Amino acid sequence: MKGTEHFKNVIQNYLDERAQYDELFAENYRKKDKDM
Repeated sequence: MKGTEHFKNVIQNYLDERAQYDELFAENYRKKDKDM
């Protein structure tokens, strides 16, 4: 796995975890038009 792929996976996991306990963040995280 390339370093950039690993970085993307780490960030994605963090965002998924944060969305589980931060309702305000989760509301914005679920939007389809967000840019990552």
